[in-house]
Amino acid sequence: MAYVKEVIFQNIGKAIKKCNKIAGDEGFKSLLDSIMEEIVELYNDSSEEREILYRFSSANRADLQALDGMVSRTVAVVTAYLTSSVRKDLEVVGSGAKDVLEALAEAMEEEGDTVKQNSIELEGPTGSPENAGNGICEILEVTQNALDENHFEIVCVDASVEGSEQWAVRSSRLGELGMAVTGEEFESKSGGVRILITAQDEIEEIGGDEKNQLSGWEFAGAEKGENTEEEGRLYVRLSDNSGTRTVSCYKDAAKTALVCEGSRSGNGTLTLRETNDSGLTGSVVVSYVEDDSDIVLKLPFAFGVGDRFRFSTNISDKGLFQSFFVEKFGTALPSAQSGSETVPEAWAM
Repeated sequence: MAYVKEVIFQNIGKAIKKCNKIAGDEGFKSLLDSIMEEIVELYNDSSEEREILYRFSSANRADLQALDGMVSRTVAVVTAYLTSSVRKDLEVVGSGAKDVLEALAEAMEEEGDTVKQNSIELEGPTGSPENAGNGICEILEVTQNALDENHFEIVCVDASVEGSEQWAVRSSRLGELGMAVTGEEFESKSGGVRILITAQDEIEEIGGDEKNQLSGWEFAGAEKGENTEEEGRLYVRLSDNSGTRTVSCYKDAAKTALVCEGSRSGNGTLTLRETNDSGLTGSVVVSYVEDDSDIVLKLPFAFGVGDRFRFSTNISDKGLFQSFFVEKFGTALPSAQSGSETVPEAWAM
């Protein structure tokens, strides 16, 4: 007997239905949690009531453990079904559940079958405001293997080679996922993400100067958060007085903290000298057209040990089969958007 969609997925669907009745969003575990919340409100006004609350809490923990055991046993039944009947039907060489699921996915692709896909939402990534370096973490891809409420933290653990810093990638659901390197793609198949950390290595004009009047910026002595704004920004004003061009750089958006400034007659390279003992100097090429006070620069700073980025994956709309296989076996099956799947969700309801 070869791949028969109805037989395989209707049998597994019954197990999924049982698991969801126990541990789903509206299952027994959720009901127990809501009852416990009510009990906490009712029995917390005296030592006698708190003694009752303690007994309820102990009983609740025991009930939750029993329900977890029921889920584990149900998953074990599915595992046995996959590694015996389904393995035999699909003539799988490997003996593990993952081997069988990989063969099942291949059979589904050959037949054009799909399960309903999970709708995955990405929160972040965001860098810590305390990062020593300027750069970004990009999420290049999120796959169906992504888990619900999975929080990632990426921490720089070795900054000895600038531009090739090493980052520990950690997940709240999966633990340590490996090491990423600045400038190199990192993929976690189990976490369902592919990322890239990129260092800023040049001065960026991130605002103003629509007339391209200032170019060739160079700075020396920059200290992030000291003679620049906390994220490494400088706020620039270009002005002219009877042919004398002046460029003023401030470390705050209100332009009250001047850190370097310079003037010259006509266009050309202008030297920026430190002001207010800031330690920041530099130069810029001026091609004056008109005054401009909206120019914003972001200076590059190297990443340091302890720099970090965070992001999360969340599932807003779960496919019953897909979420089960991803959560319990770490394997996603061929999927399609809701309403386009060929394996009916009703088989697991």
